[in-house]
Amino acid sequence: MNIKRKCEHCGKEYDADNRNVKRGWGVCCSKSCAAKKREQKKANKNK
Repeated sequence: MNIKRKCEHCGKEYDADNRNVKRGWGVCCSKSCAAKKREQKKANKNK
């Protein structure tokens, strides 16, 4: 079953797998968006 979610990095709406959402995953629409979000978080932490 899928859930409509909004990507926390780019804001795009996508379908996330319900099982992944329960695991705490499924916050970004793609692996590349997830990687960009992680890099942005690192940059903000190092300031």
